[in-house]
Amino acid sequence: MWISVDVRSPLPIYEQIKKAVREAILMERIKQNDALPSIREVAEHARVNPNTVARAFRELEQEGVVIARQGIGYVIISDRELVKESVMKTIADDLKEPLRKLKRAGVSLQEVLEVVHKAWTAKE
Repeated sequence: MWISVDVRSPLPIYEQIKKAVREAILMERIKQNDALPSIREVAEHARVNPNTVARAFRELEQEGVVIARQGIGYVIISDRELVKESVMKTIADDLKEPLRKLKRAGVSLQEVLEVVHKAWTAKE
């Protein structure tokens, strides 16, 4: 299964599940109109409480990524491009404050872009 969690991560488990769903959409492992695995299946596979999975799925529903369908479960309703836009907005929001601090410290945009380029091209 493509949903996994790291109990040692500082990121809450429900957020890890949401992130895994978004990544699966971006990587086209799952597409619009595909059903997610059931809450019970994800909980058993990830060895987490079903309530945690349910919270992640509910939040994805509130964000317009999935919808609950009677007898089917949660179904992807957002396409790859909408998820990508959402992810990019989240990244931009997360970077605002650190970039402001760098700018105030006198670090140039070119220096920041060099760091981003090195991180982007580094082998995983």
